[in-house]
Amino acid sequence: AREKLAYIVDSTSAPVAGLAILSTWIAFEVSTFSAQLPEVPDLGLRPEDGYGLFVATLPTRFYCLFTLALVPLTIMLRREYGPMLAACRRALLTGELVRKEGRPMVAEAFTRMAARPGTQPRAVNVAIPVALLLGGTILGIALLGMESVQALFLASILSFGAASLLALVQRLLSPLEILAAACSTVRSLLFAFTILLLAWAIGTVCQDLGTAPTMVAALGGLLRPELLPLALFATSCLISFSTGSSWSTMAILLPNVVVLAGTLGKGTALGSEGLLILSIGAVLEGSIFGDHCSPISDTTILSSVAAASDHMDHTRTQIPYALLSMGAAVAAGYLPVALLGRSWWQLCLVAGILGMALFLLLAGKDPARGCLNRAS
Repeated sequence: AREKLAYIVDSTSAPVAGLAILSTWIAFEVSTFSAQLPEVPDLGLRPEDGYGLFVATLPTRFYCLFTLALVPLTIMLRREYGPMLAACRRALLTGELVRKEGRPMVAEAFTRMAARPGTQPRAVNVAIPVALLLGGTILGIALLGMESVQALFLASILSFGAASLLALVQRLLSPLEILAAACSTVRSLLFAFTILLLAWAIGTVCQDLGTAPTMVAALGGLLRPELLPLALFATSCLISFSTGSSWSTMAILLPNVVVLAGTLGKGTALGSEGLLILSIGAVLEGSIFGDHCSPISDTTILSSVAAASDHMDHTRTQIPYALLSMGAAVAAGYLPVALLGRSWWQLCLVAGILGMALFLLLAGKDPARGCLNRAS
């Protein structure tokens, strides 16, 4: 089912980007809180220590880690539940990858594209353009100091040129056919572009209205220091879901976390630095969780585009899985670590993964088994 494919794409993209040691995500995240580090004298940290502090959060990035674990668990255990179970059974029983009433995020012509009859497939025709795209982007950023968007744009042009040249040299396509194929691809994505632009517009309107700061003021408050990471996780979830943007959520919350966590952590088992590390990770994780569940999130939209899935079907089928990862992150991650200390993170990871596996075995079903029963 396209819903399952979209879930796999979505759940192995943002969590990976959020955990990567080197990425534009990390540079942005560190920049949002590093300048405030000297404001807590007891920590003795400088703005240059922001990256090291980010690396220290990685073992306790429970939502991303559990989300990445849940994807192979559902595949290896052959268990689905909720709307995803119905979608997988539909695909197996009827061969319909998308609901009849559904509307994929790309035109039907794009999903049915095929090579010209008689064309001999060659791996080199894929390998060279993809290598130029990835290599050109990395070299542009690392060696030439380009902005990531500029490097990606120029590498894309280089990749497209190489693919066109390969088709011409091998006489697979004429120049007019190459142009027609390119225009057809762009046309098939116009619907997705429109949805994406509207989603960005909604996010900008929310920002201008002060939606996120209002929610912070309403939800912030009277908590035990140990519960601060949970409160920040919940707050960032709601803001990210409402605005559809994890980055804007991070930009709003993280500058306020440093002084708050550094001050409240003095009398706790975690200490000022421990509570700060856990709180930063909670904001980052809550932002990604809300982004995963939001129908106006750009990453959710692009995952629907990549999988040619109906967008709302993708959102509806993914939310129960995101909630399972979130529940494990809270119950087996943030709560015990906040109360017992960061040294328990390894046991918490094992407990969370085992808990999700047990849930799948008890509440999930094998979609193929249901199809066999119906067929018989």
